Amino acid sequence: AADTAWAKRGHEVAWAQFEIPCGSGIPAATSPPVKITESPTTLEVTSPALQFSFDKVRARITNWNSLLRTGPQLNFWRAPTDNDNASWGSDQDANKWRKAGFHWLQHRVDSVTVERGTDSVKIRAHVRIAPPVHNHGFQCDYVYTVTGNGEMLIEVHGVPYGSLPATIARIGLQFTIPEIGRAHV
Repeated sequence: AADTAWAKRGHEVAWAQFEIPCGSGIPAATSPPVKITESPTTLEVTSPALQFSFDKVRARITNWNSLLRTGPQLNFWRAPTDNDNASWGSDQDANKWRKAGFHWLQHRVDSVTVERGTDSVKIRAHVRIAPPVHNHGFQCDYVYTVTGNGEMLIEVHGVPYGSLPATIARIGLQFTIPEIGRAHV
């Protein structure tokens, strides 16, 4: 070894190094079986630990153990800030976002598929998110994996298409929760 810019020759980098034994990991938790009731427009999944409802027409959850009322849905809009509306010319981000129609994006469900398991269900939804009169937007996929023990994994993926502004106001998930009371001041 030789001297370097950050340390002289012989500098001790670590005082102990050892291999951490890695076994097969944490054993998978067992989940109770689920009961799946499906119609052309809805999906209900129940178990002793789960009450889950899904709207197949809108590709949205309508109930998850009374914790979630609707959603989640991908959202690409937020209220512009002062910086977005900056007064230095017509090249303002907020103007570009409005011109692109980000403030009135619509969700069109192209497909919903359901994969049934004994202790889980996987729902895949392919959705186009775009303003109504433009030829640009986002092709998005949602994958919901719901288990009989009440756990849910949500995966989202989106690909922009068409001519979009260089920046996007936000990329997030929007959902509603049930009202649980009012705060008093």
